[in-house]
Amino acid sequence: VLACEAGTVANFSGGQLPGGVAVLPRRLSSGAVHEVACESVFGPAAASTGRVRLECQDGTLAASHACARRCPAGLAVAAQIGNRSVAVRAPAGGLAHGAWA
Repeated sequence: VLACEAGTVANFSGGQLPGGVAVLPRRLSSGAVHEVACESVFGPAAASTGRVRLECQDGTLAASHACARRCPAGLAVAAQIGNRSVAVRAPAGGLAHGAWA
């Protein structure tokens, strides 16, 4: 049974964000899993939330993810309430994908 060595690269795609490349930061035994924050793969500019899962099986590294975009703090949309227009803003800290404030 082979392990996956540190520095091994896995490509992944799917979901709301473009495909990514994840680099294994440490050696993993076969059958072991390592998770990293989506932001560490896509960078802070992508405003992503969630985790990238790296799994080693007999020396082969596979990556999957549950990454989604998040709404940054202050992002605003206009809302019309009767004859009044207001700006509704994401709260400090932003909103995770699918979250309500």
